[in-house]
Amino acid sequence: MGQLKRKSLFILLISVFAAFSFAEPAEARGPEKSQESSPGSMEGQGMHNSQSSQSKNPPPSPVSPPPAPPQKPEGPEGNKEKNPQNFVHYRGNRTFVQQEKLVLLQVKSSRVDEDEVVMEISFNQSLNPRSVKSSSIILDDEELPEKVKFSFNRKGDTIRVQVPSKDDEIKVKIQGVRAFSGVLIEPVEILSHVE
Repeated sequence: MGQLKRKSLFILLISVFAAFSFAEPAEARGPEKSQESSPGSMEGQGMHNSQSSQSKNPPPSPVSPPPAPPQKPEGPEGNKEKNPQNFVHYRGNRTFVQQEKLVLLQVKSSRVDEDEVVMEISFNQSLNPRSVKSSSIILDDEELPEKVKFSFNRKGDTIRVQVPSKDDEIKVKIQGVRAFSGVLIEPVEILSHVE
């Protein structure tokens, strides 16, 4: 009797191992194939142990369909992204043209020398670099010198300029700057602390 139990247990282990190692995943089989018995399974040999088959191979759960993609609003606001007229090419990138108000976000000033300050002036959208002139940035009620050079970050929404100043606080006025969409910034003044 003990030898019969060992043989049954050995056959059970081999069939479970074969079922797990050679069987397809439940998602690949589909619900109709998962109900059938495989050739090497216990049901095919006439030996059935319902407790071990239920705990080892639970029936596959029905697969629910994927969620629907988000709906885009209808009208001119919903098609902004796909309309090629809302993009311009700038520095090798397609820049999205926003039809909203151009706003100054921050002015960060860092001292690089005893009498030189680097200013990074950030906006909420990309600027038209042709609109930025020495008269666009006024420091302490004086225009920048003509020889000052402006540089822009890759996105085009930050101006970097090195200016002469010995002060620890600089009053900055921005005017006459345009976004790619043509929106003109309203003149704005801000007090920048030099770090």
